[in-house]
Amino acid sequence: MKKILIAGLCILGFVLWLTIPIFPAVTATEETIKTRDRFQEATVKKITFVWTSDALGATTGATTAYFSGIVYRTVFAPTLSATPSALYDVTVTDDDSVDILDGGGANLSSIATVQLQGLLGVSAIADTQLILNVSNAGSGKSGQVIIYIR
Repeated sequence: MKKILIAGLCILGFVLWLTIPIFPAVTATEETIKTRDRFQEATVKKITFVWTSDALGATTGATTAYFSGIVYRTVFAPTLSATPSALYDVTVTDDDSVDILDGGGANLSSIATVQLQGLLGVSAIADTQLILNVSNAGSGKSGQVIIYIR
């Protein structure tokens, strides 16, 4: 009986271990959006990072493309089915290791979608890859970071 209980606990532990990503997962997609206002037509790049944290509550991933322009809006959207821990942190760094969010991704809400727009979170970037860094999110948690560049 004792051997069966130990074997069952080992199997349960292994199954639970499989549900936690060993390697962090980040995918980055890019979309080009044509906009038109009364005065001019503009092109906006929309970069969407979809992330899942590792067992330590962190993840990192980079775009394969290079970007130039003004980052004028950033959206942080936690996944409600795997809600990150309260006050999780996100940075997006450029090739110079500078956080283009200027600290605006610190201590994010675990349940509310948050956006940076206007003076906070506006950066100029030139011919750089973007590197997403998530920390303090909890094990196996997920969300999205969407960046708009004009």
